[in-house]
Amino acid sequence: MRLEHVGLVLLSAVAHVFWNLHLKRSASPIPTSWWLQAYGALLAAPVGLALAGPVAVSPRAWACVGLTGALYAAYYFFISFSYRSEDLSRAYPIARGVAPAATVLWGGLFFGEHPTPGGWAGIAAIVLAVFLIVAPDLRTGALRLSARGLMAAVATGICTSLYSAVDKQGVMAVHPAIYLPLAYGAGALAEAPLLLARHSARDVLQAGRAGGWPLVVAGGFSSLGYLLVLTALREAPLSYVVPLRSTSVLLSVIAGAAFLKEGAVAWRVAAACLVALGVAAIALSG
Repeated sequence: MRLEHVGLVLLSAVAHVFWNLHLKRSASPIPTSWWLQAYGALLAAPVGLALAGPVAVSPRAWACVGLTGALYAAYYFFISFSYRSEDLSRAYPIARGVAPAATVLWGGLFFGEHPTPGGWAGIAAIVLAVFLIVAPDLRTGALRLSARGLMAAVATGICTSLYSAVDKQGVMAVHPAIYLPLAYGAGALAEAPLLLARHSARDVLQAGRAGGWPLVVAGGFSSLGYLLVLTALREAPLSYVVPLRSTSVLLSVIAGAAFLKEGAVAWRVAAACLVALGVAAIALSG
């Protein structure tokens, strides 16, 4: 794996934690998540045109855009819902850990793929990590866990596993720089009904105004950070990219402690490292 690919993936991990931190700190996470997609699509579109130029989008690519747009909408809705009641350093590692474990399970259920012992060990490590994340509250008897928040984090990871599979097909049908703004735009359109079912249009506009330029920057980090991953995946081995990107779970714990004053740092650092090891085991062993 070349040094430039390592740099792309690490920058992507930083970008991913950055916009998640912004989403967690927002007063209205669900409307903010819609603006992240909308701004992400708008900012990624000129980048796509500059890198790939006007191209014809095949029916196969459009099908992937539509499906992944629905999954993006669910992903952003669930992660923002989880942040309403859960810490960044608890919800984020769960969501990022569930995704590779769920991918292994989909392979077994739908494609007859059977995990290796290393793959099962990775799943077990992630399950143990999730327990470590909630263990301090269980140990003290002060059960402050939000069942809905944690389930939303799990649902976020499942959405990630599903849209990753669709995205892989999508970028094979059209250049990633073109595919990404189309998918983000489709995600914003698909999330709109979910958003307006819980918030008025006035609330959504107010969230956009309150977010200001930092929200625009976070939207850019959201889409362009993922574009870095897609770019790296075109040449770098998946088995290296996935474990390297899992460094974001440790960054989420550091960000939660440094910027949000979240507690149980030692437990969550240990859990984040275990998630990263589990992801690496799944990626390397299958």
